[in-house]
Amino acid sequence: MDDLNRAIVMIKEAVESTPESHPDCGICFNTLGSALRNKFEETVSMDDIDGAIVATQRAIEATPQSHPDYPARLSNLGSLLQRRYERKGSLEDLDHAISRKRLALELIPDDHPDHVVLLSNLANTLQSRFERVGSQDDLDLAIRTNEKVLDSIADDHPDRARRLTNLASALQSRSARTGSLADLDRAIRLNEEAVRATPENHPTRSSVLSNLGNALHMRFARIGSTEDVNSAIVYLDLAIKATEGKNSHKVAAILSNLGVALHERLRRTGSMIDLDRAMETIEKALEMMTDNHPHREHRIDK
Repeated sequence: MDDLNRAIVMIKEAVESTPESHPDCGICFNTLGSALRNKFEETVSMDDIDGAIVATQRAIEATPQSHPDYPARLSNLGSLLQRRYERKGSLEDLDHAISRKRLALELIPDDHPDHVVLLSNLANTLQSRFERVGSQDDLDLAIRTNEKVLDSIADDHPDRARRLTNLASALQSRSARTGSLADLDRAIRLNEEAVRATPENHPTRSSVLSNLGNALHMRFARIGSTEDVNSAIVYLDLAIKATEGKNSHKVAAILSNLGVALHERLRRTGSMIDLDRAMETIEKALEMMTDNHPHREHRIDK
């Protein structure tokens, strides 16, 4: 952190000594914005994210629209506004994030190497606004945008699993809203493909396995297939095994979901093994949860 603070001081000195008319002015402000964002990710200080937003806005103002870096800087500003939204909850920040990301996409060619990244960023922000205000239009556009992302990358692309998961998540959200079994079935297929595309030792494997388990559990709740709940438990078990050394907040959520799935299978089968495992799993989850954990107040119906 000391090195980052010294770097920020030096960058600010460069900004102050660079006239606004200088061609490097935009670069200096953009570098300052990036450094302040890196500091924010460590400190979670609102002063840092506010400073990053101001610096990036100044970088955009100092950059001609015809400049090749202009769309990326717009998208960066959108991402910063979304990060501030996640901290403060201002819908105005989220709206502005979407408008900046949309404009960035309008200004960048479809064959540009950053086009897919900007598309994916926009889709995620649209889904965030759907989760906040419940707009079906936002969710539908997020799905279409995620589909464009998948159409634009090769089957062996290193980010394919993440892109598959993003689309699956949006489809599950729409299924929960509309009751569409077709969306849920497709989400499960995409999650299955994401699992296949994720190496055994990949840091996101636990999340990918958990997503598939939760989607199967969701379909079990919808149509009551024992095969789905059995598979959900298998994948959630695998997700737990892949969480060694991971964030306890995330592990607790997976344990909680596994406990619920075991309890629901118990109600079907009457298995004492499932009863014992469900109780043990829920107890482990509670031990790992902080008082404000979103799963802590979950109750299992008897």
